[in-house]
Amino acid sequence: MELVRGLGNLRERHRGGVVTLGTFDGLHLGHRALIGRALGIAGRLGRPALMLSFEPMPREFLQPQSPPARLTNFRERWRLLERAGLDALCVLRFDAR
Repeated sequence: MELVRGLGNLRERHRGGVVTLGTFDGLHLGHRALIGRALGIAGRLGRPALMLSFEPMPREFLQPQSPPARLTNFRERWRLLERAGLDALCVLRFDAR
């Protein structure tokens, strides 16, 4: 699975991909179902399956005084996602901009 940091690093090969969007901290059954659905649609269409996620998590930025507990750090999340079958993980920085 390819790691793409920021929209500016998306390439032509990502165009038309099927995207699932979210924080995906942890990878519980609901997350796995969303990933599976994206993979199924991408497979039927012959397109890449991508995940779009954020770092830091939006609530960490928006509520720094009481950020949510993380189930996994980024490296753990990456390791879990590598086995999910996605073609790419696009990570956007969540900040004031």
